[in-house]
Amino acid sequence: MTDDRLREAEREFGETGSVSAEARLLLVRVRAGTLARERIEVAAALHHDAALLVLDRPRQTKPHSVHRIMEALEPFGQEVVVRAALVPARRCAALGRAREYTGECIAAIEAWLACPCERHRREVETFLGPPHGSTGLLLHEDARFAAERVFWRDRRRAHPHARAQSASSPHEPDAALAAAIRRELTSWALAPHELGSQGGATKGSMLDLRVGCAPGDHAQRILVSEERVSLGAVTRDGIHLDLTWGNDCEIARTDEGYELRNLLPMSFVYVNERRIERALLATGDVIGLGATWVEVRVLDAPFDVEVERAREEAAALRRRFEDERDRIRVAAAAGHLPAVLAATRLGLGVRPRFDLRSWLSTLGDLPTSALAAASLRLARAVQPAWASVFPGEPVFERALLAVGSWLAAPSDDATRRIATTLDELRAAFTTTIVPLHDEALARGRRTRPAEDAAIAAGAVLNGCLRTITDREELAIAANAAVKANVPSELVREHISEELLRWALGE
Repeated sequence: MTDDRLREAEREFGETGSVSAEARLLLVRVRAGTLARERIEVAAALHHDAALLVLDRPRQTKPHSVHRIMEALEPFGQEVVVRAALVPARRCAALGRAREYTGECIAAIEAWLACPCERHRREVETFLGPPHGSTGLLLHEDARFAAERVFWRDRRRAHPHARAQSASSPHEPDAALAAAIRRELTSWALAPHELGSQGGATKGSMLDLRVGCAPGDHAQRILVSEERVSLGAVTRDGIHLDLTWGNDCEIARTDEGYELRNLLPMSFVYVNERRIERALLATGDVIGLGATWVEVRVLDAPFDVEVERAREEAAALRRRFEDERDRIRVAAAAGHLPAVLAATRLGLGVRPRFDLRSWLSTLGDLPTSALAAASLRLARAVQPAWASVFPGEPVFERALLAVGSWLAAPSDDATRRIATTLDELRAAFTTTIVPLHDEALARGRRTRPAEDAAIAAGAVLNGCLRTITDREELAIAANAAVKANVPSELVREHISEELLRWALGE
């Protein structure tokens, strides 16, 4: 009976290729004793949809960073981690960029995987000392990392600068290496099960792109309904990307589906783990451009509620701000999905950025009122840090009231009050912060973390007051807020919410 169920599950998966059919096949194998549950757990950690379905776990956002994947595999033990670490090492060797002893080191690690005895472990150890890898010139760092994980089971003892990613090769995107690890380790975990073949296209009328940058986790969602959109560092009216290592491409809608096209000769554009010149895109594919990755979903009508609402609101924004397109651009930079769609339709371009400084640089010229509202929001967020160290000093509250009054009714009098409050803040620095530094110096120590946060909060307040006369001060206030222990993502969120209020006229 078990053999009949297994053959029936294999037939169904072969005919349909669906996730549900694959999950049923894996479940039958588990019950038949031909597939260990731990292997299903490994596949689920790699975000394999069928494995997640078997374990009744929700689909999650896939990481496109080798570092994140290695972290997810650590709980499954040394063998799994070493197998994952070998994937980037093999790719470097296959692409002809291996150093002198890299091939021999990989062979020794593979021998240890086949027979994890002490002799084979010692053979791997020989590649960690002279003359093979002591200088880092004769052994590629990815192979060295894999060898260290064989010799040292504890990841904390592995060389801190040798990570399983091709950091020394600008042609191998982290996203491509992550995709290669995901596919190879999933195939190993579920063997002899064959994974679905890559290739083909998902047909539709809209692209839903998630753009991020390794190794960070932050990503921006971009909806595109145009026939053609460019991606890279040179585009002005498409999706302008940072850290692409000079690689540029475009996505064009064809009769067969959406096609990714490499725009530059000798460029390195990847779809999943494959370098391409042209490739049809399917939902779930990941484009690798240097340190930047783009995860693709192809949508078609009828759209879900969120996308349909974004389409309607994008059309309304285009009508409403036909002569004030900067409002759409700023709202798109703040992550407003309808504004992002409107920006791509109007050819304004979108500029996803993932660190705070780079993102702030994309905002362009903003009215003073918007800048002041954003910096005031940051000052209010750091006020507790100031009050915890200087509870009796009233200048912070007076400064917040001064900026709030200026925003409510800008005038020469309100501006003069800002200048007066700035003078009061400088005086307060003299009577509060200077003594802190003097006391710390007298005791031969640095200021305490809480005191550092309070000083940074004062810098935020200074930036808040100065924003009204100097638009560059918002970036200074934002960086100071991070030093005052406000997470950078929360700083970005505070600024985005205030900019949206201005951009959308709320």
